[in-house]
Order: sequence, then structure tokens, then C-alpha cells
Amino acid sequence: MKANARIILDKSFTILTGFAILIMVLALLIILGPMVSRGLGAIFFKGTVEFRKMQLAEFHHGNAEKIKLETEAAQKARQAVYDMIDQFRNGVDPSQLIDRAKDINRSFGKELQQQDVPREQYQELRDFCKEIRDQLIDAFESNDINEIKEHIDFVLQYVNDERFVDSAASEYFPIALEFLEASKEIDFEKRDFYASELSALEEVIEKILGPAPGEDDVMLAQKRYGTTRLDQLNQQMHNLLWKEKWIEQENSKSLK
Repeated sequence: MKANARIILDKSFTILTGFAILIMVLALLIILGPMVSRGLGAIFFKGTVEFRKMQLAEFHHGNAEKIKLETEAAQKARQAVYDMIDQFRNGVDPSQLIDRAKDINRSFGKELQQQDVPREQYQELRDFCKEIRDQLIDAFESNDINEIKEHIDFVLQYVNDERFVDSAASEYFPIALEFLEASKEIDFEKRDFYASELSALEEVIEKILGPAPGEDDVMLAQKRYGTTRLDQLNQQMHNLLWKEKWIEQENSKSLK
């Protein structure tokens, strides 16, 4: 009897010991598993074109010709994104368009000076160009779609005017048309809200694609490139496509 009890106790102890070891192994896997997984993910991952650009620029590693072709193909695909952002920005933040209109006016004045236009004609053309500029600026700053159309219509009636054909002033008209098209899709009463949302969108886009065209002189290496790993790219795409928002719900039941 004592021998049977001892055998049972021995087997029970062995089973409990094995079970304890199994629990410890599972605990280690739970604790160390994510650390090991992330550590391996930093070594073994699928890189994006941004990763290959970074490797070539910073460490001279990779096929330069192949990476150049990849970069050009990626840039063509990305240009559509930049164009949409620029078009939307023109509707919610007209400061760039206003600056552009002023630059066109100055360029037109310089052209007239170089052409030695008679003083009287020069002054007449300058005044008229300024009037078009002012009409455009009034359109850019307006929040009334009807008023915007009125200003733009005034500008566009001179699109084929011989005085402006093949001159710097001809650049007024594509800007006017572009703004008119953008204005049809925008609720101008929400300009401030759109501007804030656009700023947040551009931050995520910059993390994904890197600096926008024309901003290649970024000093810090970590800001010169977009997302370099596919798993990180998927996370950034989630941030781009989804927004977490908390909504407070009022209690419909009255408190007594």
C-alpha cells in the first residue's frame, strides 16, 4: 500500500513539475515573444523604395540605376497625391495663390519695361493688370461662391485678349480656372476646419512619402525619406485612412 502511494506521489510530482515548467515556458514566450519578434523585425523586413534610396544615399549600397528607375516610377505615382493636395489647399488656404498673383503682376511689369513700351501704354497695361490681380485676390479671399464666380468671370473674359497672350499676365487665367473648379467642392464656411485637417493629413503623407517635391534640402537624415519598411507603411496607411474620435453621448433618461 505504501509502495503504491509512493508511486502515485512520484508520478504526481513529476506531472506537476512538468506542468510548472510548461507554465514558465509559456510565461517566457508571452513576455519575450514580442521582444524577439520586434527585434527580428528590425533585421528581417520588406523594404520600400524609400529604404533603398536611403541605403544608396547614406551608405552607397545598392544598384544606383535600378533605384533611380524605381524612384522615378514612384514619383510619377505620387504626383497625383501632391496635385490633389495642392488643388485642395488652393481652396482652403489662398495665401499661395495671392502671392502667385502678385508675382505675375510684377513679372508682367518687368516684361513691359524690357519691351520699351511707350509710357502711356505702359501705364494703361499696368493699371489693367493690377485690376485683374485685385479681382483674383478678392475671389481668393471671398467665402461667397457667387461673389467668387463674379470675380473669376471678370478675369476670364480677357483670356484671349491680345494684350496678354504670350505674356506673364496669361498665367492669371489657369489659376483662375483652377480656383473656380476647387471652389465648387469646398464649403467656405469650414475653411479653418479644412485647413487644420489638411495640415494633419500632410504630416502623415510626409511620414509615408518623405518631403514633398521642392523640399529636398532637409538637413536631418531621418526626415529626408518616407517610411522605409512595409509593416510601418501599413501602420501609417491605417493612420491615414482611419481617425479615432470620441463622441460624448448625452443620457436620454432624466435623473430623478
